[in-house]
Amino acid sequence: ATAPGVGTLAHAAVAPIQTGVWSHAISAFGPPKYGPDFKHFDYVDPAAPKGGTMRLSNSDRRSSFDKFNPFTIKGVAPAALEMFMFERLCAFTMDEAQAMYGLLAEAMYVEPDLSAIRFRLRPEARFADGTPLTAEDVADSFRRLKGRFVQPRYATPLSGVDAVSVEDAHTLRFTLKDRSVDALFGLGYMPVFSRRWGGGKPLSEVVTDLPLTTGPYVIDSVQMPGRISFRRNPQYWARDLPARRGHFNFDRIVYRMY
Repeated sequence: ATAPGVGTLAHAAVAPIQTGVWSHAISAFGPPKYGPDFKHFDYVDPAAPKGGTMRLSNSDRRSSFDKFNPFTIKGVAPAALEMFMFERLCAFTMDEAQAMYGLLAEAMYVEPDLSAIRFRLRPEARFADGTPLTAEDVADSFRRLKGRFVQPRYATPLSGVDAVSVEDAHTLRFTLKDRSVDALFGLGYMPVFSRRWGGGKPLSEVVTDLPLTTGPYVIDSVQMPGRISFRRNPQYWARDLPARRGHFNFDRIVYRMY
């Protein structure tokens, strides 16, 4: 028997997840490690000093770049863009098998039959230019990431999602055609950006438009194709959020690609 408010996941050998209630986190293997009042993740130092510059070479096989859009097939973008600028609806912990905690979203609601999931956004979430994140931005990110010429590693996790509807300025509902834990976590991992990025063009047409994102860093300088530097945004909206406390401590991050 299943306890009230708890649904089982079809075709998945995992413990039941909590459904039918708003929750700060979703875990596929039992209750989340961190409760709703957690202060920081155990593996970070919340009092870590901030400052300085970290200088890095290319972080993978990329030896140059020719665009600022990491999501499309054509061209090469710096890996640092996704790591330091684009955020997701949820943060994923390093000390649990499979769990996600609200980041851009403050809470999640999974329907008991796994037909849909709702995300309630944090009203304090802001893009780097100070404009608020809205449900329309998240819906636009979803639709564009489902468009043509998007890299499979971004499009495939969303393949089990049927549609999105905006319920109000801070609430979205995603209907699922694949009623599984993978579809839930695929949405939590979806990158989010402003609907104004690239003037709303399909992602395949967004190439050298500078990203407008909510992340802790912004682009400081660029010398395409081999140099890019980032500076920490002192107005970063989530700098005191428990899921971010102790992270992103360097003032500048500089990449030289060879």
